[in-house]
Amino acid sequence: MKTFRIYSHPKQPVPIVVKVGWSWPAFIFGPLWFLLNKMWLTAAVVVGLVVGERLFFQYLKPSSPGESLLFLGMLLLALVAWFLIGQFANFLLCSDLESRGYVLRGTVSAKSSRMAREEFEKMSPSGEAPAT
Repeated sequence: MKTFRIYSHPKQPVPIVVKVGWSWPAFIFGPLWFLLNKMWLTAAVVVGLVVGERLFFQYLKPSSPGESLLFLGMLLLALVAWFLIGQFANFLLCSDLESRGYVLRGTVSAKSSRMAREEFEKMSPSGEAPAT
């Protein structure tokens, strides 16, 4: 079972379900995931990271031990950055939703986001359950 947070907005009829924890889609698709979730500034930062990585690894061809260490260090830094994106993407999405006026309505344990939304609607047909 996974834990999901349910957010609603007064002007949106359908609640948004956000999984707590690791985000495989954000880890794999990076900037596209942030764009699809309307997180424009975060998407711009991640695009900058991707472009910077691409340029660095495209143009640096290590020819000395110092450059090889720099190359390995940057490779490690890039891997850590992508790991952090996967780890914190859903947390960032929750923060972004709250800044856009969404309210946390509850937390549900379920196998999938669809089942979490159904469980939440069974618990609270009006969508006004208190946050847990």
